[in-house]
Amino acid sequence: MHSPLYSAPLLSFKFSLFSNLLSLCFSGISDCDESYNYWEPLHYLITSGVGGGFQTWEYSPNIRLRMFIILSISRLLALIFGYSAPVFLIRHLPDPPPNGFFLCLARDWHLFPGRILLPGNIDRWKVGLLPSDFQGQLPSQYPVTSIPSQINVASSTRQDGGKFNLMNKEELDRYIPIDKCNYILDRDTSPGRREYDYFRDSKNWRSMQLDIN
Repeated sequence: MHSPLYSAPLLSFKFSLFSNLLSLCFSGISDCDESYNYWEPLHYLITSGVGGGFQTWEYSPNIRLRMFIILSISRLLALIFGYSAPVFLIRHLPDPPPNGFFLCLARDWHLFPGRILLPGNIDRWKVGLLPSDFQGQLPSQYPVTSIPSQINVASSTRQDGGKFNLMNKEELDRYIPIDKCNYILDRDTSPGRREYDYFRDSKNWRSMQLDIN
């Protein structure tokens, strides 16, 4: 006995519906006939059981633009309300002294917004990485010279500044010793196998979250 999934009429209907949806997503709708052919059958199938449908072709030329705007705004709001904690925390860091501060990134290194948002003179800030359960290839530092006149932005961004590999394997030269860190950007969750719970280590570290609250 053949499954209803593979019956000829149902299979033809699914193929036609799938091809129409692909055409809607990846091709422009230039006139009302095309709009009617793509939109009206689908709209009728969805709304016929609840009182009938109405013409939708007049809305089709702008549907992709509207969806793009809606999705863009949704993503922006998600980033602001769901991933802005690192930005909020680094705003409360003190200005670095002349000899500088070292900010260390632990598990949430990928959420760090960038050194340019650190307070005070950003040239006095250094950023390093601490080990976490992530064992892939981490970003490296740009090469730094001791003579400012020799620093060229264009040439420095073309240099890798460290050892890289093509297998995305972990490079241990990315990490810095914990005793060099003045501040650590991390989250208050259970640590993994290679991670350390700095939030609970009140003997050596003080939580800025408690100070802010």
